[in-house]
Amino acid sequence: MSLAILLFEDHTAQHFRPLSWSVPVHELPCGLFHLRERLGFLLAERDDAVGVLLPRGLLQGVQDVQVPAGWTAGPDAARAALQRVDRVLWLSSRLAVRGHELTEVLARAATDQDVHDDDGLLLRSGGAAEALALLDAWRDWDAAADGDWVRPNRPVTPWRPEPRGDAGAPVRAWRRLWDRVPELGEAIAADAARIKGKPYAREIFGVAPAPGTDPVWRRETMLRPLAIAPQGVTVLGDAGVWTGVDVTLDPGVVLDARHGPIVLEREVTVKPHVVLAGPLALAAGAMVKSFAAVGP
Repeated sequence: MSLAILLFEDHTAQHFRPLSWSVPVHELPCGLFHLRERLGFLLAERDDAVGVLLPRGLLQGVQDVQVPAGWTAGPDAARAALQRVDRVLWLSSRLAVRGHELTEVLARAATDQDVHDDDGLLLRSGGAAEALALLDAWRDWDAAADGDWVRPNRPVTPWRPEPRGDAGAPVRAWRRLWDRVPELGEAIAADAARIKGKPYAREIFGVAPAPGTDPVWRRETMLRPLAIAPQGVTVLGDAGVWTGVDVTLDPGVVLDARHGPIVLEREVTVKPHVVLAGPLALAAGAMVKSFAAVGP
């Protein structure tokens, strides 16, 4: 079975402002990764599936600056993909699934499913012919709603495909930006454990490195548990500390993992006399200067 995964935005992107003004909802992280990255890890393990990004038209030009490896983007790319596959899985950008939940969602793609919540479509799987008609409907909605996004006080024209009647297993989804906050600690811990010892690299929406440059966030990294703290560094609690390559922890640093894990990606530098409190994740290349306290 060949499969196309269409990761789409709809009118609910307005519920994730102000961040969604300039970033697709599937690029908003909870934990170490966001939905597009989590799906990308699973796509990389398969040779029978393709991924297509369908950000709202307002952001399509920005998306085209840097399409992530392993993905294509836009309605034309989606139409081309649908002509080469047997099955199609539509996934909403606001799905809150991760880890084994996301693996199970992909495993059920061979079964016809149609899952909605009060805000709209969350998941639909079916044949390619039906998906082409739905893609045309999405494209028409996107064109009609294009002007709504630049009017902050105007509700965006909704896209609500008619429920098909063959509802599948329920899936978790966020309805507002703040829904992510209570899950941050658990998500950081789960992501760190899942990615432990596996190389990964990041691609940032709309950001293309200048020719001849090698930004730290683009370099491949790998997370490992901090087995032995460097001299002069104190670790509190047992929620776990995870570090990437070339992390520098100066004497006098306190890593407080009593209430959640701490993740330091590659080439993070923490100067003397700093307290880091979990749950916390610092991105590649971050520097925390002396006498700072960072955390919840």
